[in-house]
Amino acid sequence: MYPIKSVRFSRSGKFLATAHLDGKVAIWNVHARGLQHVFAPHQMPCLDVDWYEDALVASCNDMQIALLAVEPSHTVSSWKAHDSFINQVRYNTKNQLLASCSDDGSCKVWNMPKLENDGRPSESSAEHLLFANLVGHIERVTCVAWSPTEVMQLATCGFDSTARIWNASTKQCLQIVSGHSRTCLGIAFSLDGGLLASASDDGTIIVTSASDGQRLVEWHEQDRQPACNLAFTVVDGQPYVCAGIQRRAVILRPHTGTG
Repeated sequence: MYPIKSVRFSRSGKFLATAHLDGKVAIWNVHARGLQHVFAPHQMPCLDVDWYEDALVASCNDMQIALLAVEPSHTVSSWKAHDSFINQVRYNTKNQLLASCSDDGSCKVWNMPKLENDGRPSESSAEHLLFANLVGHIERVTCVAWSPTEVMQLATCGFDSTARIWNASTKQCLQIVSGHSRTCLGIAFSLDGGLLASASDDGTIIVTSASDGQRLVEWHEQDRQPACNLAFTVVDGQPYVCAGIQRRAVILRPHTGTG
């Protein structure tokens, strides 16, 4: 199999899914420490995977999203979701909606079908109907993330150097985070949903209030190396944000901008 583009653990921790640049999706059994199954839902590079209940969704350069059942292993369905490469897919367990973002400049939100025990869609459920089309970025959209607390709130970022917070129900853009000079490569909400961090190819990390857009800190990497792969954690009751920069992990206190 070709190089790995994305890695996601199942919510039970039993399985690990990997997306590969040859279009394959591999399921690894963590407990057995072995390969469980290999899907080949795409003919072009598979860019991302995420878990949907006990199944998987996978996105690809062929503009398709595939729904994959793990036990028993089979492809449930696939559909044309965008007009260009699909960079990320993220499922929200609280509202049963799937968000996808693409090089076509859009973020789309999908109703997902309910699955039976055999992994097949329930006859009474609708399949992957479009719930919202969020348009506002003027270039490619690289990342999407759901708020952990506000059920219908999600964030995106992209090649237009901005991050945006949206309401999926109203399709409104609630906040625009500017200040980066190059492509935004990562976004993440804090665990309480109150903060949004964005990271850029210009080496900046900006942390803002998710409720009013107030900028709390702007951190610059000394050598302006790209910052990406953001994640929040809490230590002794205080939030910290971590970013990957050129083989290093940088950890910041969001309210002070210090490590």
